[in-house]
Amino acid sequence: MDLDLDKYEIGFFHLGMPFDGDDRIIESLGYSIIIRSGRVFGIRARFSNYYSEGSCFNDALIREQKDLPEPRFITPELILELYGELVDQWDDDVERNYQFIDGNVRVEFSWHQSANGNLILNYVDIEIENLQLC
Repeated sequence: MDLDLDKYEIGFFHLGMPFDGDDRIIESLGYSIIIRSGRVFGIRARFSNYYSEGSCFNDALIREQKDLPEPRFITPELILELYGELVDQWDDDVERNYQFIDGNVRVEFSWHQSANGNLILNYVDIEIENLQLC
């Protein structure tokens, strides 16, 4: 089940779609679906166990209708090329975080620094900026 970063969808879940029931988080194999106010508010994919243990997302990430490289090859430089201007970022020499706005969607990428100095993708988080605009 690929995570499409053009359409903001994974499987049959797409960002902003109506979803009956209470606010909750639906956990699956390496990804989570966040439900708020009767809509799919967010989709989060985990690529490492840096923050917590659990399964990691192993399917494809799609951007500009192409599969991105394996997560270990997804660098901040590649993401900057794909998304352009940052709206927020930080780098504390342990973790690097990049955030972008695409219409009414905030897209966040986070990497951590490994013992050998390489940056390893932790997660990709996509969330609606303003539910009122859905």
